Amino acid sequence: MLDVIGLSIKVKGKYLLKDINFQIGQGEIYGLIGSNGAGKTTLIKALLGLIKLYSGNIKINGKSFGNDSLLRNVGSLIEHAPLYNHLNSYENLKIAVIQFGIDESRIDEVLAIVGLQEERSKMKEARWDPRRT
Repeated sequence: MLDVIGLSIKVKGKYLLKDINFQIGQGEIYGLIGSNGAGKTTLIKALLGLIKLYSGNIKINGKSFGNDSLLRNVGSLIEHAPLYNHLNSYENLKIAVIQFGIDESRIDEVLAIVGLQEERSKMKEARWDPRRT
């Protein structure tokens, strides 16, 4: 559950977002629609703790935001996916494993979640390791 209560972002005396309120329940999927400059990316950055709130509160599963451990169960993608077209899904995930110090066994778990486990089984072994370049 995500609760946003009175969220405002103010930069140099100008409100980028003012008094935003909404709730998203577990399992619900939402999209943000708006013209350029409407505040979509600013809102997402606020929800991820990437920019400082001027006022308001964000709660994840009833717990006030500000605890980094809350974000361990949150996935996000802002703008364009940092994927490499010359690499397959396993190899792209391997970059994240190395970059963020995640256990490599999680790759198969993630591929299963998104229905790409067959991609992994087609490979005899990973062709690429960024640590070797």
